[in-house]
Amino acid sequence: ISAAGTIQRLYEAIDRSQYAALVVAIIILLAAAAGISNTMIISVIERSEEIGIRKALGTTNQTITSLVLLEGLLTGLLGAVLASVCSHGVIYFGEHILKGYVEDRLGFNLEGQVLRLEPWMMIVTIVVAALVATLAGVWPAVRAARMDPIRAISRT
Repeated sequence: ISAAGTIQRLYEAIDRSQYAALVVAIIILLAAAAGISNTMIISVIERSEEIGIRKALGTTNQTITSLVLLEGLLTGLLGAVLASVCSHGVIYFGEHILKGYVEDRLGFNLEGQVLRLEPWMMIVTIVVAALVATLAGVWPAVRAARMDPIRAISRT
C-alpha cells in the first residue's frame, strides 16, 4: 500500500463524510422547519382572541401576517445564534479531545487548529436558519390573517 493510495482513500472518505453531513443537515433543517411551523400554529391558535381583537380594531391582514412572520424570523435567528455558540463549544472541546487522542495513541503532536468553524459558515447558517424559519411561518401567518374576528374572539 503506497502513501499516494492511502491519501487517495483518505480524500474519498472525507468526500463521503461531507455528503453524509449534508444529508444530516438537510434532515435537521426539515425537522426544525416542521417544529417551528408547529409551534407557530399552536401560538396562533392560543392567541386567536388577541388576533381577533386586533382585527376587530382594524389591524390589516398584512400586518397580522407580518407579525407572525417576524415571530418566525426571530425564532430562527435565536436558534441559529444559540447553535453557533454551541458549535464553538463543541469544536473547542473536540479539538482538545482529538489532539489528546492523537498524542496518546499515535505519539505525535498536532500543530495548529485541526477543527475550525469559519466565519462564513456561521453567516450562512444564520441566514439559512432565518430563511427556513420565515418560510415555516408562512402557513401560520396566512392562517392568522384569515381568521374571522368574531369567531376568534368568541372561542374563549
